[in-house]
Amino acid sequence: IRYPKDLVPADEFDRTACARPFKLGKSVVLASSPESAVAIVSYGVVLTEALSAVRMLQDEAIEVDLINARFAAPIDEKIISLLGKGKGIITVEDHRLACGFGSAVLESAAATLGGQIKERIAMPQVAMIGPPREFIKHDSRGAQLMEAGVNADRIAQTVKKMLKS
Repeated sequence: IRYPKDLVPADEFDRTACARPFKLGKSVVLASSPESAVAIVSYGVVLTEALSAVRMLQDEAIEVDLINARFAAPIDEKIISLLGKGKGIITVEDHRLACGFGSAVLESAAATLGGQIKERIAMPQVAMIGPPREFIKHDSRGAQLMEAGVNADRIAQTVKKMLKS
């Protein structure tokens, strides 16, 4: 169990992310738009970065879905169903990418959607944002996340890149 030494986010952030009772393996949709082609999926403390990214993108008239996964495992089948509908997914986590939440989403997608694909088709994109596999020097949590590229700016850039491809 890891306990990050950080402040509780200010009141400016949406508390609906945690307002509903927990159900094992069930995520919560915080923002959804019929116009969106990408869903940002995150959980835990980096959800605040995802919320900030969504607001930045809305200022540029870019609509995205935002999902609080709530759990690294099990993966909610609702998240995987987005891929089946052709929507891209960006996972955001604050720990190593290898064997992490994004990897679990990819594994679940392969297991769930792999059998449904009868012929070779283009799969929607999945991008994973998380710290690289390297030493992150001692610093404040915010500075470490910035160094690792786990921040609202990088999330927004990843959305834009995914929409262009």
